[in-house]
Amino acid sequence: MEMIKLSSLIPTKRHITAICNIRDWQESQAKTILSPSLKDPYFQKPEPCHYNQVTTSKYFNQQQVKAIQIAVDMFDDVYERLHLIHGPPGTGKSKTIAGIVENLLPLLNENQKILLCAPSNNACNELLKKILEHIGDKNNSAGKVIRVGCQPPEDKHLCDYYLDYMVIEKLANKLINREKLHRSTIGKTIQHKLLRKAKVIISTLNYSASSRLRLLYENKTNVSFLIVDEACQASEVEVLIPFRYGCRKVLLVGDPHQLAPCVLSKMAKEYKLDQSLYCRLNKIFEQSSDLPKPITMLNVQYRMAAEIALFPNKCFYDNKLINSDGNSTHQYSLLKPLYYFDIQSTEHNYDCSKSAFNENEVDILANFCSKLISFLSLFNTSDPNFSVSIQQRIGIITPYKGQTNLLKQRFESKNMNYIDIGTVDCYQGKEKDIILISCVRTRNIGFFNNKNRLNVMLTRAKYVQYIFGHLTHLSQYPYWNEIYNDAIRRDLTKKIYSTKDTILKDSVEMLQTVIMK
Repeated sequence: MEMIKLSSLIPTKRHITAICNIRDWQESQAKTILSPSLKDPYFQKPEPCHYNQVTTSKYFNQQQVKAIQIAVDMFDDVYERLHLIHGPPGTGKSKTIAGIVENLLPLLNENQKILLCAPSNNACNELLKKILEHIGDKNNSAGKVIRVGCQPPEDKHLCDYYLDYMVIEKLANKLINREKLHRSTIGKTIQHKLLRKAKVIISTLNYSASSRLRLLYENKTNVSFLIVDEACQASEVEVLIPFRYGCRKVLLVGDPHQLAPCVLSKMAKEYKLDQSLYCRLNKIFEQSSDLPKPITMLNVQYRMAAEIALFPNKCFYDNKLINSDGNSTHQYSLLKPLYYFDIQSTEHNYDCSKSAFNENEVDILANFCSKLISFLSLFNTSDPNFSVSIQQRIGIITPYKGQTNLLKQRFESKNMNYIDIGTVDCYQGKEKDIILISCVRTRNIGFFNNKNRLNVMLTRAKYVQYIFGHLTHLSQYPYWNEIYNDAIRRDLTKKIYSTKDTILKDSVEMLQTVIMK
């Protein structure tokens, strides 16, 4: 009999434990989280701390400095505090978190630690990279910053900060020096010493309940500050997991206008287990009176060209975002930054897993992308590897795995193996110089009309973004109607009637359309 492991029960067990642990919290904190009020000191801004000012302000904009200073003030405050940082796309959430860590490190006493969590391993690794960029080895970061997890990083440089690799390295040195070892306990002993010495511990929310971090649980005064990144993408139960360490100061960082937690259970949704703690608090605060709200919004976006940012800023952020001057000049100035191709002669189908795909749209994208790479290569004849280099700066986003699989097959057949092709969910937190969007659907719309999903999809590009799909059909639905009408007003659309016989010719015409005259 063959047995196949489908999933692990450990995450579910940790979720249940996190809920049960609420009864062990201080009564005031439990009541405050479950029934929040802006009148509660827990959600009020801390008193300014005049003797601990942000030391790296020249690297940050005004709102980022404000967020960092609030974190420093929270640390010094006698009250328990919780604060929200709203970070729209490209506003430097990770950079701000790194700035917070850099400014809190000198304030920690011998036993105090910062626990830094995120829903996914990728998010944790990105945070680790950003923190290392700021503090580097000047603060002996290899000992002070530790990444705890069960999945090794793809980036070899990060291995020096992974607990498992650090334990192996220490063990190897002991073997080389022929030290006496107790085989049954040596690994745990080394691990315990490393964690005791660490000042910043980075873990996924789920893994923060691992028995490897028992040291933090045994002495709940150790975790002085909890920071949760991508807090809007984590379910409320997940965010409660690290609360087991008695964290008195909590910072939730996220964007309620991007992807929500992925919860498939209908019963879980009925009990509102598909919402994040950040979003629940944010909704309550937004509906409350004129009392000051514990929310700091980062408002300068550094990612998108102004033309790309225009619609998302208006539709999702009420024009509160300011464009940085840094993304106004770039190597793609010969291309229009934004364009919509309204593909008419196409039909979508479903694969064996009932995921939508659109073969004609795939062919159009593959041919267009090939022509685009050839065009850009004309201006870099000195670099023989430029084709690979430019492919690595292109991303393709589509809402369906069926389309993702077909795109990967077709692009590999055309030797475009280095282009990052993924679903909207895979692209949260990512960015590329050039983004091509494949809309797929030609009948009805499914979940593709979800406002948060559209926001993520439309805010990944830095310099160039082209949308391919049956936009005439999609424009029948609310948000797509706004997108399409905006494109028409700005003269950024072209109808395409491609067939298999005309795709090559049409792809050349499409490229000519987006080349600046």
